[in-house]
Amino acid sequence: MQEKHVLRCLCVTVVSLFAMGCGPDPLELPPLGSSTHDVQFVGGVYDAASGQRITDYAIEIGVGEMFQVGSVNSSTGRFVLGAVSAFDDYTVHIPLTGYRDFWSHNPRIGLPSGVSDTAGGSHQTRYFDAYLFPSDLETVAATISVRTPEVGEETAGVLRMRPTGVSSISDTETETPAGVSGQVWDNDEDLLGGAITKEFTGGTVSLEAGELVYGVSYQVDIYGVDGYQPLTAAYVAGVDTDKTVMLTPEVLDPLALVVSNDEDCKAPTSSNETEAAVVTMEFNYAVESGDSNNAEVLDDGLSLSSSDTNNNAAFNTLNPDLLPSEQERATSFAFSGKTLTFKFSPKDGLAETDLGDVFNFVSYGDLDNFMVQRTGKDNTKVSISSLIGKITVVCDD
Repeated sequence: MQEKHVLRCLCVTVVSLFAMGCGPDPLELPPLGSSTHDVQFVGGVYDAASGQRITDYAIEIGVGEMFQVGSVNSSTGRFVLGAVSAFDDYTVHIPLTGYRDFWSHNPRIGLPSGVSDTAGGSHQTRYFDAYLFPSDLETVAATISVRTPEVGEETAGVLRMRPTGVSSISDTETETPAGVSGQVWDNDEDLLGGAITKEFTGGTVSLEAGELVYGVSYQVDIYGVDGYQPLTAAYVAGVDTDKTVMLTPEVLDPLALVVSNDEDCKAPTSSNETEAAVVTMEFNYAVESGDSNNAEVLDDGLSLSSSDTNNNAAFNTLNPDLLPSEQERATSFAFSGKTLTFKFSPKDGLAETDLGDVFNFVSYGDLDNFMVQRTGKDNTKVSISSLIGKITVVCDD
């Protein structure tokens, strides 16, 4: 009598993985040899670590949500599985205590060479093997350190680890020989599950013991670190432990001047002003001081011209430069995001004053020694003169 092949709903219970009775009544496959194009599978299941054949296991094959239980010879360990349609993608499932759960998703086999889908029917038998990996091997705790070319810089961002290959302990034909060359089912559970995403600060990411699948290759992606390009690296769980990766700075436009009033800034109108000769420069990035000596550079470089308008032989003259740590001429600068501002206070910076005299100009000189940089980026340091195209800014009437 022709053996019947029974399909079941995919149903996992604590009683039995292959329990019947979920969903509608079981369906019967057409007997082999009927006018269909079908494929049957035979083969063996092995321990991926020892290479030994396993004889006590269960195996099933599914199309969509319907699964069919195969038969296993308890003496030889040989299974018979199917048949399924040659036109359907299919899944092989092997659950076995002590081993990683095995799910292999595969494309349709298709028709034999020279057979048309209009023919009365066809039957194929394919020999496939499967290798189960023991679940008792556990990865140790490890740390991934994220570094930059800036010594001592601490990074913050996101790390993602995604499986990219089956276990490195069973990824070659030598380690997983096939009864028929190339016909070994891979455990897609190693590839499709277990992605890890972690936010990190302080430049380190901790991996807990057993958090990764032993032997599996992972793609490591690090992104969201301000000022640095995303990084991709490889990590083999159980082979690699602590690992250090080095980020590369973003490829960005150089620091540049966007807009400035350096051509239109005005000389003081009175020797009593506290904010005069205001120069405002806006850049394409947030900026900060690039040299601790900038205040003295700006102050020492200040000069002015004032006419004896009232002909009283009294003049507006600057305070002398006496100390390198003091800005006797009352210049100042301020950074705010992308903006840098220069100011001069005649009221505080003049040794002699004459309210009746007119200022012809105030000049900020020596700007090739006034240094700025992108905020937090020492390697972007440049002079103001290189950005504005001049070493002196003159504010006149």
